[in-house]
Amino acid sequence: MTTSHDQLAAHYGDTIDNRDTGAWDEPSTPPPWQWGAAIAAAMAASLVPWTAWLSFSLPPTALAYHWSVAWTGLDAAIAGCGITSAVLLGRRNQQASLSLVATATLMLTDSWFDVCTAAPGRDVALAVAEAVLAELPLAAAALWLAGRLHEPARSRHPHQGPQQPQPPRGPGE
Repeated sequence: MTTSHDQLAAHYGDTIDNRDTGAWDEPSTPPPWQWGAAIAAAMAASLVPWTAWLSFSLPPTALAYHWSVAWTGLDAAIAGCGITSAVLLGRRNQQASLSLVATATLMLTDSWFDVCTAAPGRDVALAVAEAVLAELPLAAAALWLAGRLHEPARSRHPHQGPQQPQPPRGPGE
C-alpha cells in the first residue's frame, strides 16, 4: 500500500514537513540550482560597478521629504515578516524559514540605516546601542531558527535514531 505525503502529514501533524527537496520532478527543465547560481552571480557582479559609481556620485547629504514614511514602512515590513513567521511556525510549516530570513534581512537593513543616518553624538550612540542590544541579536536568532528548520530531524534530536514513518492504521487495526 502506498501512503501519500498528505496522509502521513495528516497522521503525524505535529512534525514539521521534512520532505526531500533534492528531487526535481520536471525532467525537461533543468533544476533551478543549475541555472540559479549563474543568475545570482550575475546579479552580484552587476552590483559591483553600480556600487562603485554610487560611492562617487551621491551627495554626502540629502533632504528626504518622506522620511517618516520610509522608516514607518520599513518597521511595518519587519513587523509583517515577524507576524508571518509566527503564524507559519505556529502551523509547524517549514516555509517559516523564508519569512525568518526576510525578517532578519530587514532587521539588518534597519540597523544599518539607523546607524548610518543618525546624527553625531547621542543619536548615533543610541542607534549603535539599539543595533547591538536588540536588532542584531534578534536578526541572528531569526537566521539561526531558519537554519534549524532545514536540519534533518535526527540531527535535531541526536538521542533518537532515525524515525521511520508508519502508514496510518485503518479502522479496526
